[in-house]
Amino acid sequence: MVVDVAPHSSLEKEKFLKSLPSHFSFCLTIEDERGALERLTLILHSIPPTFSAPIYNMLGYISYLNGEYENAFQYFDVSSTVDRDNLVGIANQIHLLRRLEKFDAANVALESVMAATASLPRHKEKRKIGRSIADLAWAHSFLGLNCVADRLFATSQLYEPDHEFTALGAALVQYNFSKHIDRMTECYYLTESSEKLHSIIQKKPEFNLPKVYLARLLNRRDAASRDGMDPKAKKLLNEALKRSDPFTDYMVAKEKSKYDDYDGSEGCIHLFNRSIKKHPTSFAYFHLAQSKKCQLFKGKSLDESAEIEKIINKLAEEREPPEPVKKSESSRSDRFSKHDKNPPKPPTPPPPPTINEEILAELAEITRYLENALILNPNQQRCFLELANVSILRSSKDVAFAYLKQAAEESKDCSVKARAYRNLSYFTLIDGDVPQANTFMEQAFKYGISTLCKTEEKAKLVGFICTLLENLLNTGLVSESKQWVEYLVAVEHPESSEFKARYKALKGTGSKAGGLKVSTAISRTRKPQRTTQITKTSITGDKRG
Repeated sequence: MVVDVAPHSSLEKEKFLKSLPSHFSFCLTIEDERGALERLTLILHSIPPTFSAPIYNMLGYISYLNGEYENAFQYFDVSSTVDRDNLVGIANQIHLLRRLEKFDAANVALESVMAATASLPRHKEKRKIGRSIADLAWAHSFLGLNCVADRLFATSQLYEPDHEFTALGAALVQYNFSKHIDRMTECYYLTESSEKLHSIIQKKPEFNLPKVYLARLLNRRDAASRDGMDPKAKKLLNEALKRSDPFTDYMVAKEKSKYDDYDGSEGCIHLFNRSIKKHPTSFAYFHLAQSKKCQLFKGKSLDESAEIEKIINKLAEEREPPEPVKKSESSRSDRFSKHDKNPPKPPTPPPPPTINEEILAELAEITRYLENALILNPNQQRCFLELANVSILRSSKDVAFAYLKQAAEESKDCSVKARAYRNLSYFTLIDGDVPQANTFMEQAFKYGISTLCKTEEKAKLVGFICTLLENLLNTGLVSESKQWVEYLVAVEHPESSEFKARYKALKGTGSKAGGLKVSTAISRTRKPQRTTQITKTSITGDKRG
């Protein structure tokens, strides 16, 4: 429990140190420790040394989680050295010594810090408490516990109102709050964050982090009514680049990539490469690969999704055709002939893929960037989704399938698992395995694919659900069809009532005859406005990851 009143007596100080919630008391695990280490060491390049104590404490905490106690102790020692007003490094050292049952050394360390603070003036004592609480706030913020971090930053500022790094933490927490709330409250938090960042920049103009985050904030404001980057944000980013460091290069490049600013000495591709040259990280390689791919397709005036659809269509056509199956009276084509004077014609085959040797060479380079990201951090599971897409563009379906399986089974990120299972469902249906395709899609929905998809992506998902449902009914898997009928009803799909009627009819008769087998159902139309081709459901995910 964080104390709100500065201790006076020796007994109160000892109680404060013992009750100071060190990082070990969080009882939390960092899922991606490699990624956390990359980010923390990169941030160290961009902040003044006197602000680095919270970063070293987090590095020590991660070393402690990995059982590297000697490294952990050294990080805590550096933390207490670079900022002697921050007591968390000392508290962590004492805690670590006690966990290792080195009680004598722990008592010596405790007595040492008590003696050093015994005769401190009141204002210096308050500063030590403020820095210690701010350190804990940074750790909570880093772990995504923004509500706790916000309270701790506020408490810290009561003791030390003018510390710039604490003010930055408070501003970033306000910025994080604004991402997940209604529009009115978002404006409030953005304004609060903006004011704090402006104040820090005025006090410490050489500090890059506030400039980068303020630029991001300005770009978020009124983004819908503006074409391109906010002029003030652009100016701030250019100012930050004058004091270049790996973290600043990466953050500015990431912001510029949102506006397709790829080329030139200040384009995102050059900045990602510069950041990697100074301090290689998996996420810099990942975003470099994405930017290179976007630049490639925009420069060639090609649509990545369309090219993937063409290749999938080609793969579906190359499959060995199954044995012909006798059509039942309830087949889709018969129903069209009975009720429609002009049944829909088969869809026009899409044009062949336009991937040439030049594009393949570029895709090979992008693959190397993604592989380098995985070498630096095997937990960067988004790389597997990108590698799968690139493999499809290179006509390597088996490789793509392997990447997707790995992402689906090993990733701890629900969004990655959802998209991986969705894409696996697409590929499996191409191969004619309807039950397995249904299982994969069930897993995709379990991990939240229906809420992750944006407007265009959701339309393709709904289209694929129609195709999957058609094949489930065609192959007699009536009970498995229920959930997808209910989903189409829930999203108010125009064909939901027809699917529902067909489902009820098959369920009532117990019939397993729905008409065509998977191979032919994939290549037929449902209605003039939509085809049931699997290629209509692009397997591409979010461009920005």
